[in-house]
Amino acid sequence: MKLGKLSLLLFLGLVLFTSCSNDDDNSTELESLNGIWNVKNISGGIAGIDNRYETGIITWTFDNQTLTVENNSAQGNIYNGFESGTYSYLLLEDENEQFINLNESGDYLKIIFANNEMILDPDDSRWLENGEIIQVSISDSYTFKFER
Repeated sequence: MKLGKLSLLLFLGLVLFTSCSNDDDNSTELESLNGIWNVKNISGGIAGIDNRYETGIITWTFDNQTLTVENNSAQGNIYNGFESGTYSYLLLEDENEQFINLNESGDYLKIIFANNEMILDPDDSRWLENGEIIQVSISDSYTFKFER
């Protein structure tokens, strides 16, 4: 009888121990977004540009719905993103994916995080119209690639 109780206690202890998850990592996509990001590449648009940038030339700093851009690119008429300044942004979550609105229109670019890199992807975007979320592809927009 003692062996049966001991076996049951060991089994329950093992089940409880292995079913616990590690909740110490409370990072979220928003926390991943916050901080300084270096623009590495801007591509797309009607002209089909593909511009690469050295670390530090264009930085975007995300902090609680505020985007601060420092743009030191001297490329003249070539599109290089936002001018230096402070901008607001909106976030949207749809089907466990994150989207960001940078220009106060209805366009929300998909945010992809991978290995200290971030991509703002117009090919799998969302449009918010009258409170309804619509999946769209923005063909004449730009893809932004960043790294920390």
